[in-house]
Amino acid sequence: MQIWKGKNTELNKEDAEYLAKIAWSRLDEELRKDYRMASGPGDGVLRIQVAVTEAGANMPVLDLVTTLYPGTRLVSEGKRWAAGTESFVGTVSVEAKVTDSQTGELLGAVVDRRGGGKYVTKGFQKWADVEEAFTCWAKQLRWRLCLGRGVPGCDLMKPEA
Repeated sequence: MQIWKGKNTELNKEDAEYLAKIAWSRLDEELRKDYRMASGPGDGVLRIQVAVTEAGANMPVLDLVTTLYPGTRLVSEGKRWAAGTESFVGTVSVEAKVTDSQTGELLGAVVDRRGGGKYVTKGFQKWADVEEAFTCWAKQLRWRLCLGRGVPGCDLMKPEA
């Protein structure tokens, strides 16, 4: 798992390492339901490469304030005015590709970006939205791989978007 940091990023080393571990653990947990993990190339082995290209934490206290008190327009409007967007939710972007581990043949690729929402249940963890995105992507990858193998019942595991 790689975290690519731009020259203007505010992501520190500890957060980058945390995000890499969380992303890997979500993929590992989901894919182990159908696959054995391999440590190197081999017959029938897929190589999955994932790079987190952007990650921004949510600001839980401000999310909680604007979620609990929707009438507090000053905070909400202030966010738009200060940053030009709804900036207090977490965002994350990834690029991923799946190749045959022996031939290098490209089997699939994706670029995606997700942003979180403002809701009370996410609690006070600053990376909650990003972690949700990692979970979603892991489930989508498992579902897409199932479809690619033509396994009956894949439609039953289709994740919500």
